[in-house]
Amino acid sequence: MLGSTDLSDEAFVTQVESGELAAAAFRHADHLRLSYLYVRRYGAAQAESRIARTIESFARAHGATNKFHASVTHAWVRLVADRLRKNPSSLSFGEFLADAPELATSEVIRRHYSDELLRSEAARREVVAPDREPLPGQ
Repeated sequence: MLGSTDLSDEAFVTQVESGELAAAAFRHADHLRLSYLYVRRYGAAQAESRIARTIESFARAHGATNKFHASVTHAWVRLVADRLRKNPSSLSFGEFLADAPELATSEVIRRHYSDELLRSEAARREVVAPDREPLPGQ
């Protein structure tokens, strides 16, 4: 589930930001971990722009620019920030994820976005509004 379990938070962020982390080690839970760490460090608004740049750069460093999805990245930051607002006492990412098990799969995104919209080039390139349920904070 988490491809970066052997890394401290600081080492994880450094390796993602520099592109040193192996692409195969950046899984769904790692995306959540980066969102969690950025929201805690920078606040939700700044985390959204920072994480988009970081993940897009990471994808580019690994020759996988087609993997970056602006709307999905935006949605995860919003969902993580919402959970942190509801329970700010999480001391670690592990505790946070244990408290928010619904975030462990991508199914929660489908409450907000249809598959059709997520597959669109527009949603991949730029943040588009959900076509189902609004994201927290929208």
